Amino acid sequence: MHKNLKDKIKPDVLRTQLSNIYGFSEKISKIPDLVKLTLGEPDFATPKHVKQAAIAAIDDDESHYTATWGRIETRKAAADFLKNKYDVDYDPETQLVITNGVTEAMHDTLATFIEEGDEVLVPTPAFPVYYSLIDLNGGKLIQINTQPDDFLLTPERLQKAIAEHPNAKMIILNFPSNPTGRTYSASEIQMIAEILAKTDLIVVSDEIYSELTYGQKHTSIARFIPDQTILFNGLSKSHAMTGWRIGIFAGPANLVEQIAKVHELVTTSVMTAAQVAAEEALNRLQKYLD
Repeated sequence: MHKNLKDKIKPDVLRTQLSNIYGFSEKISKIPDLVKLTLGEPDFATPKHVKQAAIAAIDDDESHYTATWGRIETRKAAADFLKNKYDVDYDPETQLVITNGVTEAMHDTLATFIEEGDEVLVPTPAFPVYYSLIDLNGGKLIQINTQPDDFLLTPERLQKAIAEHPNAKMIILNFPSNPTGRTYSASEIQMIAEILAKTDLIVVSDEIYSELTYGQKHTSIARFIPDQTILFNGLSKSHAMTGWRIGIFAGPANLVEQIAKVHELVTTSVMTAAQVAAEEALNRLQKYLD
């Protein structure tokens, strides 16, 4: 007779509820001629020369492990992209890691910092995977409801949340926002940064949608508080490469070094040919992006 071993499962895993967005999206994908606004999925294909770069890498037997932090060529391309687009400076040798999408970067970061019961501030509505990953890593989600302020986190509401939760360890920002689409002007994000600079909160800024802005230029919060910010970006949305699973996290070297330990244990390294394709995309796609 098989023993029931469910009582040995970690409580953090048992209480974690997965979002149903992926299953729902897969289910409705079978409906003909449907315009699907579920997952953050660009409606065009990866550019041909990016695909060709991956094919060439496979043909050239680039099928071995890379450095766990990612190929240095890909990291340099990512650092250059962030510098040229958003005026944030990261040393690709010590401050930037290539991950299997931003979801892995988020898990690695939470696993590095969050202990059982640590409070994590999240302006909501937010991407539901954040909630699941906070649960999985033993954290306590503290929602900051932005609905009364037209789905933007105001300085006043942020100050109130900090005052009510003085022991919070982290805040997760996401802009442009999934699911609301709202984002911040340079002056608005600077005001948020000035408040956070007066705290010891770890600022995790998921800016994966940074290229999908219209009528204004994206401004990263890392411009204002680089020593406090773990910045996420990647190629899924900007370069129509969701299935290639190329994410980026960057930040202060002493923090990145520790997050990279979790990354190495979770995934070793990202698929080699995908990293070659990412280098091609980051270095040669600006006209295409525009």
